[in-house]
Amino acid sequence: AAVVLFKAFRDKTTTQLGNFWVFFTQSITRLLLPLSIVIAIILAFNGTPTSYEGKDQFISMQGDTVNVSKGPVAAMVAIKHVGTNGGGWFGVNSAHPFENPNYITYMTEMIAQMIIPIAMIFAFGWFIRRKKMAYVIFGVMTLGMLLLLVPTIISEVGGSPAIEKMGVMQSTGAMEGKEIRFGTIGTAYWSTVTTIISTGSVNSMHDSAMPLTGMLQMLAMMMNCFYGGCGVGLLNYFIFIIIAVFISGLMVGRTPEFLGHKVEAREVKIASIIALLHPFIILVGTALAAY
Repeated sequence: AAVVLFKAFRDKTTTQLGNFWVFFTQSITRLLLPLSIVIAIILAFNGTPTSYEGKDQFISMQGDTVNVSKGPVAAMVAIKHVGTNGGGWFGVNSAHPFENPNYITYMTEMIAQMIIPIAMIFAFGWFIRRKKMAYVIFGVMTLGMLLLLVPTIISEVGGSPAIEKMGVMQSTGAMEGKEIRFGTIGTAYWSTVTTIISTGSVNSMHDSAMPLTGMLQMLAMMMNCFYGGCGVGLLNYFIFIIIAVFISGLMVGRTPEFLGHKVEAREVKIASIIALLHPFIILVGTALAAY
């Protein structure tokens, strides 16, 4: 869908936009599969299971016999992160020591979910021959990410005020629901990235995050356009561009235009419906549940 948008802007057409199956096949064979193979190899060599064997058995510190699943975890995790596809092999996702054993796998999975969404921004600029525009879009999205990320890190590192009132030291920050091997900063960073990019993967229990962090996570999911998913973020971003161009055009008293295209009633109606659909679905569902 994003490539179709790119072609429409470059060729100034709405009819000859190419073949869906060509884009579908090429994106898998040229992009998703090679990246997934590289990431899977990095994960496999750092302790993520890559086998078809059954469960491993070990004795816990309490003396219980515990069965731990294995399987082709590295391959599946690579695919789900590159494609920003959400849930992991294990129930607790990238908080699990098999799915995300150490800091190398942490950084690999983090980069894997960011690489295509960020690359799409520059691909757009190169494709329509407007590189400066790509830089501007990237700058705005990065600023948006930092406005979510910085307060999240400060909130998590500061710890819980309620626990502080009890006289308990929180030298490592708010550690409830977090993995010790990643700490508060690593966890806060992941929680922002996974929500702005709509990956849906977690390396901590988001429900245990501080109130401000929880609000920013939901805000990131609502906007879904600071990098966003593979192509999805850029498409969402264009909705906001169309609305902004229309409003600014009205303010200066001229017909709104974007990249040589007139932004008229039809475009604004479509953009408004898309912008309002997200909160509408959520609010209707919430109202029904509350009722």
